[in-house]
Amino acid sequence: MSLSQCSDEMTLLEIERKFAFHPALLSQFRRNGGAPPFTHLQHLGSQKFHDIYFDGKRDILARHGIWVRQRNGVWQAKQRVQNHCDKKGEHTGSSREDVFLRTVFNEISCPREIHALVTRYVPSGLSFPSADCNFGLQPIANFTTSRETFLADERFHVVLDETCFGHRVGEVELLAERGEEQHAQLEIDRFMERYRWFFLSCGNNSVKGKLSAHFERFPVSF
Repeated sequence: MSLSQCSDEMTLLEIERKFAFHPALLSQFRRNGGAPPFTHLQHLGSQKFHDIYFDGKRDILARHGIWVRQRNGVWQAKQRVQNHCDKKGEHTGSSREDVFLRTVFNEISCPREIHALVTRYVPSGLSFPSADCNFGLQPIANFTTSRETFLADERFHVVLDETCFGHRVGEVELLAERGEEQHAQLEIDRFMERYRWFFLSCGNNSVKGKLSAHFERFPVSF
């Protein structure tokens, strides 16, 4: 896609909560044999994709909650929306780790918009007007992921990922309009609590995102 080919569609935010899952429970999950069972569980397919993540010096984008990648050769960016607070001004969730597990992202697929976002934090990117020069960024991670996707209770997307370096992590996802983030997060929490036999079987302490697991095994230095 060229810099001029961008969509004017309304932006929806991606609301996510990560979880660790027991491989021993996968068969039970796939056949919807847990207690309680899902009211509806549909397998949406399996796929394998190759991700290359990029950043500037000193992880400048990641430090501002921005992840830029090529997925199967297509540029994408995810910009984290600041965690919302409850009416008392406190973050929802019971701990810093709990807040980290609940994320809100604005997803960007337009190269022109990705370029504009990058150049807010990486001035040198101004010299690179197209994606052909990686927006002036450097690759920081390169791996493949095998993914299964399910639709549960006709509303929640459940993705199960396993990377080429052996890390497993899942996510429950909802799409929401801006201003509805906290309500969507609460919906996800209630959904996961209802089916805790699968989603909370490992506890929150063992949850780790793919990039975090990759950097632990393959540290990056500029």
